[in-house]
This record gives sequence, structure tokens and C-alpha cells, in this order.
Amino acid sequence: MKISSIFFSVSLLCLFFSMRSQAQNTKVLKRQGEKCYRKEQYRNAYPFFDQILKTDTANLNALYKRGVCNLHRFSKDQALKDLQHVYAIDSTYNKYLYFWLGRANHLNYNFEKAMHVYLSEYLTGFLQLDFLYELYLLPRHSYSTFQ
Repeated sequence: MKISSIFFSVSLLCLFFSMRSQAQNTKVLKRQGEKCYRKEQYRNAYPFFDQILKTDTANLNALYKRGVCNLHRFSKDQALKDLQHVYAIDSTYNKYLYFWLGRANHLNYNFEKAMHVYLSEYLTGFLQLDFLYELYLLPRHSYSTFQ
């Protein structure tokens, strides 16, 4: 009886310290990822945010930043999935979410969706009108290039 209670106590302590260690590890990963992200070293920041999401799938900040990093890593499809997921959870999460979501749609050749998102961005005052006009012309230039 006494041995089983000691074993149980030791197991609880190990579990407690492993959970605490994992939380500290997540903080370290976040700090390193944020450092690279602020320096616009998106390719270096990606593994940190990806690792955070493996342990905490509900971390909206890591999901958003992994999506932005994916755009700079040329993983356009994954970037679009990540940013759409953030948008579905909280469309007001970050003031640049619309821009990055429009950019991801744009790079995936979803020009109509990109224009819709960029127009929403313009209405909130973040984009300039001349930028929208250039985007409006882009699909026409792309289409005429292939013919």
C-alpha cells in the first residue's frame, strides 16, 4: 500500500513538472519565433510557430504568424489555409489580417476573392486606391500573357 502511494505521488510530481516544462518550452519557442518575425526573418520564424501549433492547436497568434511565414516560404496553399482559419475564428484578430488574406488569395490566383478582401481592406482605410487599380489590372495582364 505504501509503495503504491509513493509511486502515485512520484507520478503526479513528474506529470506536474513535465507540464510546467512544456509551458516554459512554449514560451521559449514563442519568444524566439517573435524575435525572428519582428526582424522579418519569416523563414527562420516558421519552425518556431509550427512547433507551438503542434502542442497548442488553438493558439491563434501562432496560426496567424505561421500563415504569414508560409507566404514568404512560398507555401501559398498552406498560408491560405492558415489565414482562412484565423479569419473564420476571429475576423478582427489583427489589423493586417485582411491584407495577408488578400495576398494569399492573390498568390493562389484567386483574383476575385483577393479583390473582395482587398476592397474590404480599402474600406477600412489601410489600402490606397491606386493599389486596388493595379490589382484590378493584374488578372487581365496575366490572362493576356498566356494567350
